[in-house]
Amino acid sequence: MLEIRRDLHTFKGSAALFHFTALAQRLHEAEEALSGRDQARAVAFDLLDFYEGWRLAERDLLNLLNKAAESGWGPGRSLKAYLEGFGETVARVAKRLGKKVIFEVSSSLPEDRPLIRPVPEVLRALVHLFNNAVDHGIEDPDGRHKAGKPQSGRVRVEMSSLEKSGRAFVRILILDDGAGIDVGALRTALGPHGAGLNETELFQHIFDERVSTRRDGISEISGRGIGLNALKAAVLRAGGSVRVIRSDGRGTEVEILLPGDALFLSVTPFTAAA
Repeated sequence: MLEIRRDLHTFKGSAALFHFTALAQRLHEAEEALSGRDQARAVAFDLLDFYEGWRLAERDLLNLLNKAAESGWGPGRSLKAYLEGFGETVARVAKRLGKKVIFEVSSSLPEDRPLIRPVPEVLRALVHLFNNAVDHGIEDPDGRHKAGKPQSGRVRVEMSSLEKSGRAFVRILILDDGAGIDVGALRTALGPHGAGLNETELFQHIFDERVSTRRDGISEISGRGIGLNALKAAVLRAGGSVRVIRSDGRGTEVEILLPGDALFLSVTPFTAAA
């Protein structure tokens, strides 16, 4: 059931990323229905049929993206070019929330390393992190003014390479200059488990299943405690790791380490920078 919820949430994010608005809305409605049903009965009856149906739809969507890649768009480009595509998502979410956000991507990786096709699942799951940065992290213009910050928030991605245990990894840093993780809400969400943790330890639980710091209910964008859990699961399946490096009133910094050979085509092997 958890795997179904993760996949459903990520597919919804992918649908929104590529402007399939109606599909994203239907998937949101499916999440609502799933959360309100008895899980055992849902698995036993029509939910599995629904699950198989949208998995086929996801396959068709990925096939479309692969065809687009043959024309120089989508998967098959460099990692930097792919991540720059999330700028539209960030701008669209910010507009819906009445916020102003600048999105930036920088990279010291070689530009001639095309991504594996279809695009690795872990990269598609990054949509959850960007959604959360804009929804939970970046303040509205009034809040930023009170905090003495520029009116427009920033979400920045920095990419580099490193070697770990003799293996080449891509290091992806996602930084925002928002309000940081709501420590009180996170401790409340964790209950007794969060009582004895310091802040660094506490922050890592933001990736736990059904943990959310949202105080005003669930929206189409975030609030279920599924998205970041889906991201972590995808990172681990790719052989990588994810952690919150810091989070305070100046913003949040998240580090993702991914094996280079899990991202790039074998015809152009990835090696760590000298």
